[in-house]
Amino acid sequence: MLASDRFPNFLNLEITFQQYPLGASAWIYHVAHLTGPDEEWIWLVAQGWLELTCLVPLFSTLCRKSRGQTAAGMLLIALFSFAALNACVSLQDLLVDTLLPLTGAAALLFAVKECREEAASPLWLLPMLLTTVQIKNSGIFFILPAILMLLPLLKKKPLRGKTLAAVLIPVLSVYLWYTHCLYVYPAAATTYHAMTAANFSSGLAAKSAETIREILSAVLKASFTGKTLVLFLAGTVLLSGSLLLAGDGAARRRMGQCLLLSLGLYLVYTVGMAGMYIFSMPEEEAVVLAGFDRYRMSVLILMAYSQLACFLQESGRLKMGTCLCAGGSAVLLVLWGAHNGGLLPAQASGKLLETRAWMEATVEQAQIPQGAACLVIAPEEQGESSRNVLRFLLLSGDVLQGTWTEGTEPEIPYYIEYVLLQDDDPALRAWADEKWPDQAGSTVIRLTPAQY
Repeated sequence: MLASDRFPNFLNLEITFQQYPLGASAWIYHVAHLTGPDEEWIWLVAQGWLELTCLVPLFSTLCRKSRGQTAAGMLLIALFSFAALNACVSLQDLLVDTLLPLTGAAALLFAVKECREEAASPLWLLPMLLTTVQIKNSGIFFILPAILMLLPLLKKKPLRGKTLAAVLIPVLSVYLWYTHCLYVYPAAATTYHAMTAANFSSGLAAKSAETIREILSAVLKASFTGKTLVLFLAGTVLLSGSLLLAGDGAARRRMGQCLLLSLGLYLVYTVGMAGMYIFSMPEEEAVVLAGFDRYRMSVLILMAYSQLACFLQESGRLKMGTCLCAGGSAVLLVLWGAHNGGLLPAQASGKLLETRAWMEATVEQAQIPQGAACLVIAPEEQGESSRNVLRFLLLSGDVLQGTWTEGTEPEIPYYIEYVLLQDDDPALRAWADEKWPDQAGSTVIRLTPAQY
């Protein structure tokens, strides 16, 4: 988008997930244009601003009966914010699996505090609902709690039209986005993770009954076991238990409703993840539950946010000692976040930065043009990182990655224009020098049709 000043279309062969909404990308695009499109660090800052914006509404739930309780509540919000921003994906990552539940949770809080109390029109909720559904395909699920909170307003005639608009316009925006994708991408209906019947039927047909049973078993086991879930449940017991045991009837009822909503969301989300692995993901990724921890953490963040908001809203009914006891749950939330990620660069990020630096220097030295078709021969431990980095740098859809095995010559498709030798294996170097003697010693081999 920054390179062409438009949404991607059929000309952008480098786009793999063609039906992914561009909500977060559109926001980053405008921020980057204001501050300078060449400064990539601002992309991370822009997404961080969105995440922090979703956390700020929690301060509206603080009890202000005493300075002590206000301070305790602010501490809980600060600790939760650290955990939420740390638990799913790093702040140094543009994945949206943290942003998505935070926008949905902020919409839920606004629906409960403002719309249900008729302090604000349901139409004021639209920006948050539209943002959520346009961040990711699963955004529909994350606006579901807020939509449920709006449904009782349909009984009130003066609010019925506004409520229907708040419920239906986000759904309409999703339909319009899918229609747009089908218009600008000829094969959008069958691309990776496309939310279409054609893609779902082909994904299901590619899996045997035994594979489906294996996937279902793995999803059930992963969804209800593990240290992450134990830490989350421990925090929930301390946070919610303090209200259920020490709160009055109204506080208990509201926290009970919040817990039932959280449980229902988790069960529905688990079913949805199972469906995604069966209908949408390729078999080799589905059987290992690719990305499962990240996906599950999204719904846990949504649940934790809603429970904390409910606790803070009702904490004025509790004694100071009970509030401090519940603070232990926040410590567990921080541990939950620290177990799953880090605010500081991980070792994998360091390797990725090294790959990025090597690729940038190589592309510049060899003067590889944008859109060029390339094959990268990289060490096996690189995974797909070399291919992804080069696709990003060249904005090319024709970038392949292979590995070197002595005695087996890498397959080079006819359309490849450049071969990049990232693996420093001497045997690879000797093979390349023998195959392309006129470019002996070069890290980048420029091919002509006669050299395939």
